Amino acid sequence: MKLTTLKNTIGDTLTFKQIAPYLTGLFYIMPNDSELNDLVMNRNTEQIDQLITEIKAVIDTDSLYAGVDVTDSLAYRDLLAKIAADYRIQLVALPRVNYLDATDHFSIEVLRAIKDGETISNIGQLTQKNGEHWLKPLRSLNQRLLKLTCVKQRKTPAKSLKLVTSH
Repeated sequence: MKLTTLKNTIGDTLTFKQIAPYLTGLFYIMPNDSELNDLVMNRNTEQIDQLITEIKAVIDTDSLYAGVDVTDSLAYRDLLAKIAADYRIQLVALPRVNYLDATDHFSIEVLRAIKDGETISNIGQLTQKNGEHWLKPLRSLNQRLLKLTCVKQRKTPAKSLKLVTSH
């Protein structure tokens, strides 16, 4: 609640230093579209070190996670896994979810266009297309992760992947 109030009063320009006092006892998950993602993509090791050091000064290592999506490139996932191992950060499966149902893609694109003041010129094409980033069933996600992990590590499913779910 305090973070929501802070965001509503300051706006979208919140810095980590401003929210740090409110993070005690919380898990901190760096999503796929976080600052860390940009730094990893640009292979900016100095700024990666600076960012993670700043976060670890406030967040307990056991509460710090980096999100990875099965749709991320293999090269990105490998690099993120190396960085996570180097800094003792846990990785968590964090698929991109922009809408609840695949057919909601069109509505989201319209809302984005309105927000950005843009005109949609390909309405027919957008209405025919289902989006990728919808909330998939847990079973589907587990199967994708299991397949990815088994191929990557060439191990049997029981030895290669531990899936933890909560309801």
